[in-house]
Amino acid sequence: MKFKEAIDSVSNWKNIFFLAIILLVIIGLILPEASQYLKECINGNRRLDMAFFYTPEEVYHCLEMYGAKGRQVYIFVLLTLDFIFPVFYTLFFCGIISILLKKHSLEKYYWAVYLPLLPFLCDLLENMSIAFMLFQFPLRFTIFIRLTAALNVIKWISLGLIIAVIIAGAAVLLFHFLKKAEQKIMANKSAHQADS
Repeated sequence: MKFKEAIDSVSNWKNIFFLAIILLVIIGLILPEASQYLKECINGNRRLDMAFFYTPEEVYHCLEMYGAKGRQVYIFVLLTLDFIFPVFYTLFFCGIISILLKKHSLEKYYWAVYLPLLPFLCDLLENMSIAFMLFQFPLRFTIFIRLTAALNVIKWISLGLIIAVIIAGAAVLLFHFLKKAEQKIMANKSAHQADS
């Protein structure tokens, strides 16, 4: 199945609602518990995948401070939960963008549906890279860390832009809905006045 067909299959409000429920469960229940456990295991140090940017020195310091158990637990979280979560948020964002494009009759901009693939790929590559660094500790990969930090920045910026695009699209959709509702009210008001 092609990506466009897959997105078209989830691009309805029922599936978007279903994906939203899954995301709310992950964000509201699973992630907080996993994050709390991971924070305890990494001795309260910051998670690299949650930072906006980091330097090689910060990474080496964090990797050392995590301890052996912290590094093992972090690898497990990165290769399980942090692989599943991006799949769901990517499907959600692609579906929402697809619906908004169809509602605005902007199918010629369908390429925008592919935008959520950028943070998805960056997120997965970043998770694999951090897992590799955790697994290889105490070996040092300075260039590798710089590339991972760049992926992280791209991930966060692109997620912010996608959310902004979705909010703007939803605002335009709401504006059109309210404008049509107002026109309908005015038409009904005019029809009542004409009948009087």
